[in-house]
Amino acid sequence: MTRAHERRNPTADLRARVKSRLTENIRSGYDPYYQLHFSYVRPSPGRYSWQWFWDSCFHSISLAWVEPQMAWNELRTLLASQDPDGFIGHIIYWGRFGAFRAAGFMHTPPHMWRRRHSGMIQPPVPGTGSRKNQ
Repeated sequence: MTRAHERRNPTADLRARVKSRLTENIRSGYDPYYQLHFSYVRPSPGRYSWQWFWDSCFHSISLAWVEPQMAWNELRTLLASQDPDGFIGHIIYWGRFGAFRAAGFMHTPPHMWRRRHSGMIQPPVPGTGSRKNQ
């Protein structure tokens, strides 16, 4: 074993790589419908640019390990799209053209075209994400 290897901290190296990957995939901006600034980690910038319910919950768990404030921002952005009845769609289309994306992908019924998320849901994981952020 070399001296350089002995001095390396594998946990610190892993944290740095995790933080680098997550921060380079952040998308942020302003949504005029919700009238708020959003910030979330895109699962795959070239393929999945929107906020995905399941992914955001697990991103918040990873972010809590490297950057706790970013973890809370991820969950706040996710929960901002919540309907009055508590429903959160599995895809949130943030930004100026979010409603058109939702309608274009047939994820929004015609009478709710301004809604910015899909009409489908996934298991309730935000509680796990917030618990890991404590």
